[in-house]
Amino acid sequence: MKARIIPALLLCAMLASCERASSSSSGALPASAPARTVAINYRADLVPLLAGSYSGECSRPPAVAPVVATVVVTADGAVNATGVSGNLMGSDVSLNFSRQFNSGGIQSFVFAGTIGYDTFGLILQRHVGDPMGDAQTYSGASFVTCKNSADLTKLATKSLFSPIEKYFAAPTRDINCIVNGRTVQAVRYQVLNGGAKLGGETYSFATGMKSEAVLADPTLGELNYMVDMLDGRSVNMILDKFGTLLSVNFKSGIGAAYSCTPL
Repeated sequence: MKARIIPALLLCAMLASCERASSSSSGALPASAPARTVAINYRADLVPLLAGSYSGECSRPPAVAPVVATVVVTADGAVNATGVSGNLMGSDVSLNFSRQFNSGGIQSFVFAGTIGYDTFGLILQRHVGDPMGDAQTYSGASFVTCKNSADLTKLATKSLFSPIEKYFAAPTRDINCIVNGRTVQAVRYQVLNGGAKLGGETYSFATGMKSEAVLADPTLGELNYMVDMLDGRSVNMILDKFGTLLSVNFKSGIGAAYSCTPL
């Protein structure tokens, strides 16, 4: 049976981003950034994170017999395995990355890149408590899955923010925020040196995280970055396809929820 359902952690991240983006639009002032005409190919920065050869205990579902196979992902997005081929750089491919942590370190890594149900897809997973991981890919009716792939362990150590920080980087500025769904106030905002400063608090995107996720939307071309901290705080930042900040949503150390757009 073809495992083509986006893993629960990524689905939760996607649903959360939709909810946060929706809440940020109510009562907030529109962005005033200058118009841009050239869309950014965020995939060019994210896809190289996945480059590698993933093998292990492989099969070609629905057959259960073991086969010798390797799922190869190149830095320019080409995905190949026996009978399967596709490319993650396509503008219609949805890219979803997620990492999960606890106080002891990395717990899981999940990536899903898909076009429809039967067109093309790649799923790379390292589960909680699993020292290795699984690689699955399909195109059309062909499917290859490789379990216990030791090559997947390196993916969990890679920061999801580092390759896209240049798009979010911003000097100190004010953004317009609705606090706890009621009051409106201007909040100081800055993204620099691998983290953000929001409302007088510093959020690191390198340490102290509970989860980290990136969604590159194929329909709107948006880039969505989400972090939940071990101390209960969180940050969600969304850029449009031209690199313009659309919204910032965050939870502070005292639990206050901020839904913000640029002034």
